[in-house]
Amino acid sequence: MAKVTLVSWTNKPLQVIHAMTQNMMGNIITDLDSIKEEDAIQTIRELQKTSLGGPLEYVDFTFQVEGVPRALTHQMVRTRVGAVYSQESLRFCAKTGEQFKYDIGKSIKTEEQLKAYHEAMKNAQQAYENLLEAGVETQDARGVLPINILTNIGVKYNLKTLMGIAEVRLCTQSQPHWIDIITQMKEEITNKVHPIFGELLVMYCDRHNKCGYESIYDRKCPKQAKLR
Repeated sequence: MAKVTLVSWTNKPLQVIHAMTQNMMGNIITDLDSIKEEDAIQTIRELQKTSLGGPLEYVDFTFQVEGVPRALTHQMVRTRVGAVYSQESLRFCAKTGEQFKYDIGKSIKTEEQLKAYHEAMKNAQQAYENLLEAGVETQDARGVLPINILTNIGVKYNLKTLMGIAEVRLCTQSQPHWIDIITQMKEEITNKVHPIFGELLVMYCDRHNKCGYESIYDRKCPKQAKLR
């Protein structure tokens, strides 16, 4: 199972957002300790009612994400604005023996399906280890590794970017891995920083009261009919 740990975040995040919002009103605040928490929370609630999200970009959250398939991280790193990544590199890390761990999709259920999947993974592992033993460099042998091999990645998002990711990735349109990861991020922020930040991480329809996925390319969602 994937594990998400919040390891760092912006100091005094509530107060930072409040101060940067007050800048727009011509009120420069240089002493963050002078800002009352209730005033800062009210500012954040007001920002939820507008598209002016600039002040939210001043708050960063850094996570360590462990045990996720590389198929997921290939999607994760598509977000570049307001995001930073540091991923385990298969150029340097050899996935041999116990290090060769992989994810199994939930739709792979029957004994026959599981057998076929595990055999394919075993063959890939054997080919990989044979190449390494033959003197092939790690960066070249990695080409035979499966996309669902597990990996670790460090990620940093500013709050506005993370809110945008949550809108998409908490939705039923997203694969289960994403829902799990964003849910854990939400829990970590709620418990370690402040509940108001966890409240900001919701799916698109909960924020906009309409579905953002109604084209022929999208999957049907049980909430769509209720939103129309």
